[in-house]
Amino acid sequence: MPKLRELGEAEVLRRLTADRARGLGVAVGPGDDAAVLEPEAGRQLVATTDAFVEGRHFLPSWGTPADWGARLAAANLSDLAAMAATPRWALLSMGLRAEHEVESLLELQSGVVRALGAHGAVVVGGNLVAVQGEEWFDLTLLGEVRTGAAWTRRGARPGDLLFVTGAPGRAGAGLGIARALGEKAREPEWRPLLEAWLAPAGVVLVEVSERQGPVVAAALVSAADYFRRFNTILAPRLVDIETPRKKVS
Repeated sequence: MPKLRELGEAEVLRRLTADRARGLGVAVGPGDDAAVLEPEAGRQLVATTDAFVEGRHFLPSWGTPADWGARLAAANLSDLAAMAATPRWALLSMGLRAEHEVESLLELQSGVVRALGAHGAVVVGGNLVAVQGEEWFDLTLLGEVRTGAAWTRRGARPGDLLFVTGAPGRAGAGLGIARALGEKAREPEWRPLLEAWLAPAGVVLVEVSERQGPVVAAALVSAADYFRRFNTILAPRLVDIETPRKKVS
């Protein structure tokens, strides 16, 4: 399979942008110096960004490039969901070593595109840079929300409902186990934590009535399998999920 150094930047960029969908509100898309976007009247832009760094957020030998692309998209989608915004446009930037296989790069982008496309968003540009150390992938996602209707963390009052979804810390624990145990981490007893780290996440929007006040609501997902299953907890209670308890030496 050809590597980045063999094809050169211009050809790699051509392949990356060849099949990108135009998307609604995109006046000028990939291939120019910058994208030109047209937000809907009466709406505000909401922007978020997230990055995955090799060795810190992902391990190349665990999961596929498409998996990591989907997870990167999900991290951004969840931020917009928490603000009650509709995802629209994304910028994908990548820092890659010269020996990176082009097909792997296209597969990662396809994971991002599919995950965003499921929520109506498209990739409209990005950047490609050569690195010598750890590789990284960065996604900036823009969305829209009706003017003045964004959910924020300010203004919560006693009696408001707090929605907690997923199990905080499980994905980080899965990565730590994979680092510490290597292939032994694939044993069944570690599977719940590894799935929380490896499986692509989904995003759910939760409607909350105005009388309930500002609520941080919306949804990261646990990963019962590798594809798309949502475990959204809509109650102010703690759920004890049985997890392996074993000392890692």
